[in-house]
Amino acid sequence: MARGGDEEIFRRNVTLLESAAANLAVLRTGVYHEAALSARQKNDTLTPDEIAGIYRAQFGNTPVDLVSPDFARFCVEFTDTGSFGFIDTYADDDENPGDAARIAYMQNTFSDRAYRIFERVFERVTANYFPGFREVCEEVYYGRCTYGILPVSSSADGPLLSFHRLQSKYDLKIALEADVEMNDDTVMRFALLKKGLGTLPGSIPDLCGAWRYMDLSFVITENLKTGTFLSSCEVFGAEILNITTAPSAFRMSDYYGERPALTLQFDITGADLEAMYIFLEASHIRYDVSGIYDILT
Repeated sequence: MARGGDEEIFRRNVTLLESAAANLAVLRTGVYHEAALSARQKNDTLTPDEIAGIYRAQFGNTPVDLVSPDFARFCVEFTDTGSFGFIDTYADDDENPGDAARIAYMQNTFSDRAYRIFERVFERVTANYFPGFREVCEEVYYGRCTYGILPVSSSADGPLLSFHRLQSKYDLKIALEADVEMNDDTVMRFALLKKGLGTLPGSIPDLCGAWRYMDLSFVITENLKTGTFLSSCEVFGAEILNITTAPSAFRMSDYYGERPALTLQFDITGADLEAMYIFLEASHIRYDVSGIYDILT
């Protein structure tokens, strides 16, 4: 058993270590900020790969792991002086805000309820009914309808993976979600899907100006440490709300075979999405952003 004097020495040493670590973090942030400021003054159109090169140069161009909270902090310093187009990367250029929104869905009592929640957001909107969920996705994919409605999860069964696969296959993004009470006291969550991320064309700005959630999937590989990746995401202010494991999504499976994927739901209120975009692109993680949205009731 340690004596009282020894315990006091241990406490002092721990306090010194914590203080030194805090001071080091401040110094490191200052160095990274100066590096970012200098680089942006020389070139205001830096790509994520070029930012990764600047980070490597800080370590003498020795091999470094870009999937790390430290590189995440480095990325944050680059977003004070410009934008890197997170949303632009996924936006759909064919949207016409002046057109009435056309929402496709397979009609039943509960999808009708979801439609009535979603329609409140739009100034002009029409419903279009189809016999199956695949047809709904095809209508949106080929541009014949602006949006489609699919069930994505339930309070009883969790994520509905078959519908997530359809969403992935047709490369549709979540624009909004809504919870609908079922007859058995459970809740079904429906997603309003569209091509590309971004604002809702033809919508009422006051109801669609703020995003709160983001869904992101990434493939687990031998070289990717999941815990380190999650810690890196938290550096950007993205709070992890839910984690789901599933087989790789449709577009990922051709490249990685049957490796599993994690789907993360983030609360992105106040998160630095631009820094997150730099990090994801520069580290060459196989990832997909499947939605940036809010949940309506």
